[in-house]
Amino acid sequence: MTMPNKTAPLDQEEQDLLEAIEQLDAQSLPPVSPERQQLFREAAASFVSRETSLSISMDALDMEELRKRAASRGIRCQSFVKDILHKYLTGQLLEKNAC
Repeated sequence: MTMPNKTAPLDQEEQDLLEAIEQLDAQSLPPVSPERQQLFREAAASFVSRETSLSISMDALDMEELRKRAASRGIRCQSFVKDILHKYLTGQLLEKNAC
């Protein structure tokens, strides 16, 4: 039995970044100073803290369908909804009847 793909396909920019990272020789990079490491930690913490929560009420049948579709992808329902919204807002997901 094969496991469902838990990640969305990469777009071209993401593929290019992944290839660049895979070709990078990390041993050739200069050491990172403790000050620079702290800067990276603060930037990461700031990025994570920007997430906010959203509470919505919705039809029970729609909720059940969301749960089923998330489960078929092997992810949590909340992650699935977050992914759908992100794709819609970034233009990766379009309305069927959009002109």
